[in-house]
Amino acid sequence: MWLASGLPGFCGLGLTMLALAARSSQLDAEPSSALSAASAVTSHNIVERPAEPASPWPCPGGFASECVNDYLKLARRSGPQGEDRARCRVQVADELALLHAQPPQGQFQDEPPLPAAQLGAEIRAALSLDELTALRGEQPLAVISHSVVSKPAGFAVEKLFLEAEPVGRVPLVVLRPEQHSGPLPVVLALPGHNTEAEDFLAETFPNVMSQGYMVVTPTFRGYHGAEIEHQVSVELLCAGRSFLGVRHFEVLLILEYLRALQARGEAGPIALLGHSGGAGIANAMLWYQSADLVAVASDLVSNYLNVSYPTTATGAPEFGKTRVMCESNAALHKLAVPISNFGIAPVPVGQWPYGYTRGREFLWRFLGDHFARADNLPGVTDSMR
Repeated sequence: MWLASGLPGFCGLGLTMLALAARSSQLDAEPSSALSAASAVTSHNIVERPAEPASPWPCPGGFASECVNDYLKLARRSGPQGEDRARCRVQVADELALLHAQPPQGQFQDEPPLPAAQLGAEIRAALSLDELTALRGEQPLAVISHSVVSKPAGFAVEKLFLEAEPVGRVPLVVLRPEQHSGPLPVVLALPGHNTEAEDFLAETFPNVMSQGYMVVTPTFRGYHGAEIEHQVSVELLCAGRSFLGVRHFEVLLILEYLRALQARGEAGPIALLGHSGGAGIANAMLWYQSADLVAVASDLVSNYLNVSYPTTATGAPEFGKTRVMCESNAALHKLAVPISNFGIAPVPVGQWPYGYTRGREFLWRFLGDHFARADNLPGVTDSMR
């Protein structure tokens, strides 16, 4: 019998890999505090590059599911080599299966809640965000235009890449009304598995552009539930990193780009919207990046363990056959309950059915209300009511 977690989660450290994680962090860079890392990201310059129409979209080969070379390079710069790498991949996967088969661990609802600042710092540490930021160094964020297409419905679709070490090029789609004045409220929409940016918006939010917002959504690479996702997930774990940490780092790069648009008067307040695995990212990110956000919409509460494995006759995991999805993170799994305690979150959080299959009109009202409360924006318009 096969057992799958059924809930998106995020790639994290195996139980016996903590020493390796600490050692690899020391080899790469001295970790900084959460505050200094956040400040460093904010201070980076933006470098815009001319259009590259010949560049394949969304990445070389044209298939986002296969564009993982940057991630494997990151894993192999400090991870085990040769036979040690093969053994570690099996070991870390089986340890996550064992964790999944055990009773839940970590903080529970009947315990005093963690202060928001402490929870945010623990989430950042679980994702190794300080170490990823240190690997970037002082490199500016490159914004590389790919193409801009005007749609008959009165909005433009821009495809661009955000490029920075150690993750390479992040494909991004930006939709905005062609006729507008002043800064546009921004919906940063994070998709789940098996979806590229434009398909995600067309399938899940077909009328999003009628709301008058700027909509920004990435295409996550290596996010298709195949063997290659498992390989990248466990190799990053063996190197003391995680695929989920990389996902968060990429979203932080997008927020850095949006802050630059705010400084130019093009973008207004930002709301974060997550679907499936993207909701898991949004749910955790709101605790440490609330200064950038006016609201969060989510359609999933994650336990941050997304693994599948066959079981023995006694129901135990059958070792050597575990498959790990990029949302599995042992440290975040232990924080899953406080992460989902949205009642004390530092920004307003709205929850919707999976896939936003119901309540979309209320979603636009929810976002419109919180955009309207932000500085220098008018009240809710009739179209939002």
